[in-house]
Amino acid sequence: MKKIIIIEFVHYQYALTLTELFKDSEIIYVFSETILNSLKRFQPEFNIDNVWIYQPNNLKNKYDELINRINSENPDILCIDPIFDNFKYFAEISKKVKSKIIFTTHNINTWFRPSIRGFRDFKEKIYKKRIINNSEFIAVEDFIYNYLKDKEPNLFNKYKFVYIPYTIYYGKVNKVKRSDNKIKIVLPGSIDKERRRYEYIINVIKKLVLETDKFIFSFAGPGIGEYGGNIIKQLEEINNKYSGSIIYFKEKPDPEQFRYEMESADIVLSTSTKYFYTLGTKEIIGETKPTAAIHDMISFVLSGILPSHLNIPEELKTSSMQYKNEDELYSCIKSLLDERKIQELKENAQNNSLEFTSEKILNKNIIKFY
Repeated sequence: MKKIIIIEFVHYQYALTLTELFKDSEIIYVFSETILNSLKRFQPEFNIDNVWIYQPNNLKNKYDELINRINSENPDILCIDPIFDNFKYFAEISKKVKSKIIFTTHNINTWFRPSIRGFRDFKEKIYKKRIINNSEFIAVEDFIYNYLKDKEPNLFNKYKFVYIPYTIYYGKVNKVKRSDNKIKIVLPGSIDKERRRYEYIINVIKKLVLETDKFIFSFAGPGIGEYGGNIIKQLEEINNKYSGSIIYFKEKPDPEQFRYEMESADIVLSTSTKYFYTLGTKEIIGETKPTAAIHDMISFVLSGILPSHLNIPEELKTSSMQYKNEDELYSCIKSLLDERKIQELKENAQNNSLEFTSEKILNKNIIKFY
């Protein structure tokens, strides 16, 4: 039996994916308390046996201990999941551990061609380069993998990229049966103008609530900054006038709340921007950076309404609709009133999720490293 160590300080859902992919191995987890608690709340049935707790804000004082502990276990693979700080200490970890390393990135440009705006960025670029060079494999999602293969052949051929999705389908979803007989459309993710824009959907909701009471819109993320606060205010105003048509959260939903919103939904709606700028570096969402809506379609077996600029995995196209503007978004949502249409999308979503089981992922040649 192989031994795997997973370091995860950011995305508890990704830790669940790796657990499923390496389910035939002995797994040791390196989590923060926040990740461990969130994972337990999100999926209480998940059983974790061997967890080492480290706090990211104290990694400076603990990374030598962590390195020695990892080496004492002599793992076959160390998974370093997406990281956004502590680059210096992760560079040391990647240099001194004796196992093969799989490093995961969800931001290609930020890691391979970051903007340099000062000395701090320059140092971080050096540490990032060390982490990349010390990693046996670099894990990315399928559309990022295909983007690199088709449009960045020099980069693709220089490093060993492998395909690991952010989320997978576990073979069963606990769908929540609602008694309202309405169509629930969920918008996952924070209301952040740098990642998602909500002008279209606000206008569409205002039209729809005048025409029908058959929809519920769930904004399953908090408002960020002045823009997010203004959107929440508009949602409150609509809800006060048309009670029960909108669900929203002023604070970040708890893992249980988020899971409930997804399991009780009929369809996912994305309002993703085309570009996202992180520390001055431009990422192309759907090419060099993933979007949460695709993840949720897979793991919660949902169809999706997505902006036309997003690249959709081939396996999800029959359970997706896309829109270019406000009128097309309105038409997509209005079409769901046709029971045959939404039933077809749901059936396709069920079939399409079967392409994202751990067995399917492991059988793809691009992940045969294991």
